Amino acid sequence: MVRGDCLAPRDLDLAQACLKVRRSLYQGEPQPPKTRHSRRSIPLSADLLDKLATKVAVLDPDDLIFSASNGAPLRAENVRRRQLKPAGERIGAPWIGFHTFRHTAASLLFGRGANVVRVQRFLGHHSPAFTLDTYIHLLDDDLGPGLDLGPEVG
Repeated sequence: MVRGDCLAPRDLDLAQACLKVRRSLYQGEPQPPKTRHSRRSIPLSADLLDKLATKVAVLDPDDLIFSASNGAPLRAENVRRRQLKPAGERIGAPWIGFHTFRHTAASLLFGRGANVVRVQRFLGHHSPAFTLDTYIHLLDDDLGPGLDLGPEVG
């Protein structure tokens, strides 16, 4: 998951329409990502990019895009208790948590026909095999129609 609690305007590349994952918050402190695969660029939709560009226009490059009212990094337990849990209960999904967003991203990417390498890079996994092992249940197990091999085969 991209950790919104340590994103700064300098992490947005407006020209390339992407978010550059350069660090994450660990025990309240910004740290480099866990692996080299975690350092990545994530493409953003035009709509999301416009909304973020408006928000960051008034911030300094190192300010947090999403912060507590005092400017400090958001605390995961507070976001979970104050936002995710009530929202999950309203929609009948009281089990919702941060990892749900990664699972949803993978589901949407596979559902739109993205190949496993693209999903692996989007999520920052170390290998397509790991992504496939983790999310294989999201793939349609129907073999589909038979392959037309053409008259030259046989």
